[in-house]
Amino acid sequence: MFFFKLTSNDVLSDIYNEHNHDKCDEQVLTRQKISNAVKRKAVDDISARPSKILHNEFKNGDISTLTTNDVTLIKQNIHYARSLLHPKLPKSIHETQNALKSMNIMTNKDENFIFLNDFENSIVGFSTKINLDVLCDVKDIYILTGRLRAVLNFLLRFLRFTVSIKIHMFLLCFCCCPQKSRIFMLKHFNILLIIVDR
Repeated sequence: MFFFKLTSNDVLSDIYNEHNHDKCDEQVLTRQKISNAVKRKAVDDISARPSKILHNEFKNGDISTLTTNDVTLIKQNIHYARSLLHPKLPKSIHETQNALKSMNIMTNKDENFIFLNDFENSIVGFSTKINLDVLCDVKDIYILTGRLRAVLNFLLRFLRFTVSIKIHMFLLCFCCCPQKSRIFMLKHFNILLIIVDR
């Protein structure tokens, strides 16, 4: 293999055909090879534990040259590769809403879980179509309030819409908002009624 250098007039000025660097250490090459393989697998299967991915790769590869420091570096690479897949933690309600907007949050029955993401009123609602249908059919709805510490810098208030069917209580819907007041509670409920009527 050789390298060449061209001048600004596209004239060949120098040819380099010698390597003047030392050969890479076998331990470093092995670590890089295993690290790249497990990073790819960790990103493809986000729910697999890093230790399980590592152990499977160790069964397949040459690990006689790896040290505990190499394993620590590989685990850090897995963590970093996975962290690039998720958005950063939000610092405000609007950043939270933007992050939720970019995600496609589905239930295990492939239903959309976010039914409301109102930027104007800073309200986010979580429920499914089936739960909202049940909410339409019941007579008594219990609204419970509370605080949710989502991120260190801001607090969210939440409302839980719960119904009683026979002797059981079911949480059918919950909404988050930045403050607790009757006005916001009424806005939540009115928005919920509009969505349910659709």
